Amino acid sequence: MSKQGSYNTEEKLLNKCPICGSGLEYYRFYQYSKIHVIKKDGKIAEMPKRTIDDGSLDCGIISCTSCNFSTNCDLEVENYKHIHISQRNGSFYYKETN
Repeated sequence: MSKQGSYNTEEKLLNKCPICGSGLEYYRFYQYSKIHVIKKDGKIAEMPKRTIDDGSLDCGIISCTSCNFSTNCDLEVENYKHIHISQRNGSFYYKETN
């Protein structure tokens, strides 16, 4: 049995928010370019001429649907420094440390 105030250091599947238990969302970031014509008056046309998909940025964040739990692109949890997230075989895991 753990003492009050200590954290569970066992790694767990990250399939719900470790803070409030709500659902999680993964935001995968992509990069694209919208090409606009420069008009005769030197202004940029409002409507793009075309859009180019430059692909994935290989970056994403995890965010709770209810509370302020979220990660940065390196899976670091800035608001809750005691939570460490990793990814293996396509699944996310977390552990809590002191």
